[in-house]
Amino acid sequence: MRNKNQVRDANYYNTIESGISLFISFVISTTVIATFAAYTTMHPNAYKDLNLLQASDALSETFGQSAKYIWGIGLLAAGQSSTMTGTYAGQFVMEGFLDFKLPIY
Repeated sequence: MRNKNQVRDANYYNTIESGISLFISFVISTTVIATFAAYTTMHPNAYKDLNLLQASDALSETFGQSAKYIWGIGLLAAGQSSTMTGTYAGQFVMEGFLDFKLPIY
């Protein structure tokens, strides 16, 4: 891409795409932290060391069995969002800034 308009458009859409991915990741991470904070506030003595392994049990005790599955889907979505954001960032750094491209077979 040597046309300045094409480069400007590519940067514009890359910024939008990266911003959306980062925002979704931020929302999911904030929700995870807020869930832990709310549970430990409501039940201060239930779990001394609340971690990801115990979180689904804590949520199912408080909000019902369906909360356990929503929690699992949320963790999967957080992992996917993080992976996609990191992959996109690495791709754009390698191609855009370092001008390093791998051939696609």
